[in-house]
Amino acid sequence: MESAAQSSSSDVLTLHRRALLALNDMNIALHEARSLDELLHVLVVKAFEGLGFDRGLIYMVEGEYLRVAAAIDLIRMEHGGVIRRRIGYDMTRENSVEIEALRTRRLIHVRDARRDPRVSPKFRYATSNTPEYCAVPILGRTEPIGVLTIDKFYSREPIRDTEEFFLEIFARQIGVAIESLRWSRELETLVEEKSREVLRLQMFLETVFRNLPAAIVTMDAQGRLTAANPAARALLDLPEITGPRSVSSLPEPARSRASPVLDLLEQCLRGRPVRERSVRLPGAPLRLLSVSTAPLQGGAGDPVGAVAIGADVTEKVKIDETLQRMDRLSALGTLAAGVAHEIRNPLAGVSGLVQILQGRLADVDPRGRLVEKIIEEIGRLNHIVRDLLQFSRQGRSGLEVFDPAGLIDRVLLLCRRDLESRKIWVRREVPTAVPPIRGEVPRIQQALLNLVLNAAHAMRGGGELTLSIQPVPVSPEDLEGLWRWIRGGEVSDGAPRAVVLSVRDTGEGMPEEVLNRVFHPFFTTKRDGTGLGLYIVHRIVEEHSGVVLAESQVGQGSVFHLVLPVAERDGGAP
Repeated sequence: MESAAQSSSSDVLTLHRRALLALNDMNIALHEARSLDELLHVLVVKAFEGLGFDRGLIYMVEGEYLRVAAAIDLIRMEHGGVIRRRIGYDMTRENSVEIEALRTRRLIHVRDARRDPRVSPKFRYATSNTPEYCAVPILGRTEPIGVLTIDKFYSREPIRDTEEFFLEIFARQIGVAIESLRWSRELETLVEEKSREVLRLQMFLETVFRNLPAAIVTMDAQGRLTAANPAARALLDLPEITGPRSVSSLPEPARSRASPVLDLLEQCLRGRPVRERSVRLPGAPLRLLSVSTAPLQGGAGDPVGAVAIGADVTEKVKIDETLQRMDRLSALGTLAAGVAHEIRNPLAGVSGLVQILQGRLADVDPRGRLVEKIIEEIGRLNHIVRDLLQFSRQGRSGLEVFDPAGLIDRVLLLCRRDLESRKIWVRREVPTAVPPIRGEVPRIQQALLNLVLNAAHAMRGGGELTLSIQPVPVSPEDLEGLWRWIRGGEVSDGAPRAVVLSVRDTGEGMPEEVLNRVFHPFFTTKRDGTGLGLYIVHRIVEEHSGVVLAESQVGQGSVFHLVLPVAERDGGAP
């Protein structure tokens, strides 16, 4: 009797030892499993062999259904002991031991499956040779996720109470592992989706960064350049930035050209960001930027650098200046015409009185020379007044459609001797087909003649004068499009809407402050000039619904563009 008790105790210890070893091995293996098949294989090898079970079913909750995820048979060992079967229960309409174990979250030990009314008819065929089995809920961290039914079909040994204890522990471990695997899969899926989103966002931002017309430059907290988009490299002459680069390592032309933007970035690093600050880039060509800076922050909100965004507003500034100049000139023209009209009559009276005085002086009177000088200056004033009245008049008469190429030939013929005496070589650039324009030929000829004479006077030691004609698909009202065309940029295709007559010289050029005032009446840089030549050009072109645009670089020369609309065909279309 005592020997039998010792044997039973020894069997229990052996079971405990095997179960604990199986639990330890299963715990390690479960955390390494990456799929449900791997988990089931762990269950086969560890749980069944460790506890002496040889057959079982694993059900998983799928919405309102409890479906068999796998059937395990150690003896048959089909597919490694794991046999797939898509059978199960509708938990809303059926009752079974498995459903009860799931709902009560308790292990149910069926002693005789043939007589237990809770056993579903679906399961009775599987228990015909072994009426005893256990249904163990597989619990997740918060709710049941499945059921394990397990028996000793081949050995026909009874299921001990101690084995029930270890079965519950096994099922709990399996539940945690399955739930962790699901979460891991969901996390991996989420990470993949977020990675794709980050990649798409990165590609989007990279595309915007590369193609944005505004210049973008970034600097880290140490004052090193970290990025510059193509627009910034083109505007600021910067090299491609492939990694943090100190400002001092930039080549001198780039460092000088970009210095205004770099200075604003360094100010931003010191806590002084700016918004739409206008800066002028050193060197040529002339470029005006509107620059805004902002600090860059890391994930924790700490400052990690600064970014500068600069928009090229050169053309916008020129357009604004042109519009302001046109408004000023219009007002000044009206004022000048009024003043000239009021001066003309008193001036005529003064001239008559001086002539009377001259007649009363003897030929030998030394005061006669002074009177002659007065009459000469009065004549000069009369010439100015006559010009003002002529070119300030409103309305046009004698309009005709003509070929602008012929106009260039006539002007060159009038100036030929003067240009030859000044050793100025003339280049004529006229395409074979030029759209006609409509206007007063003498007045437009006068405007072009004034520009040619001004260009000749600017080339004191000789040089090259270029007269060119170019049809453009841009109307004179579209100043932005005209400046873009002048700068060599792309404009929309289409029929010519304007003709540009350009006069280019290789003279001294003009500083910006002079260029901004050349169309003002009475402004001149010549000792004997009246300051009306370019003002008259502006008035003539304006009256013909055109515009005058000017460019100049000191030491390189100037170019004036007369932009006139093409003559309209019958029906009003150009």
